[in-house]
Amino acid sequence: MGYITPDFYKNEFMGQDAGDQLEKYIERASDAIDMATNYVLRGVEFEQLAKFLQDQVKKAVAAQVVFILPM
Repeated sequence: MGYITPDFYKNEFMGQDAGDQLEKYIERASDAIDMATNYVLRGVEFEQLAKFLQDQVKKAVAAQVVFILPM
């Protein structure tokens, strides 16, 4: 399960249009963030993290979605 929802990506982050593949890109982006953080978020209740940390992870995932979108 990804760290963000399509609603967050579209309405809060206001990311580029990913079409009907957005959920797939969110999953891939979340995996990339997990790898970059050595999986420290796995096994942790995400909602129990400080709001600041949640926001930073969400922004990182959304930015990663933009990065992996095909041109």
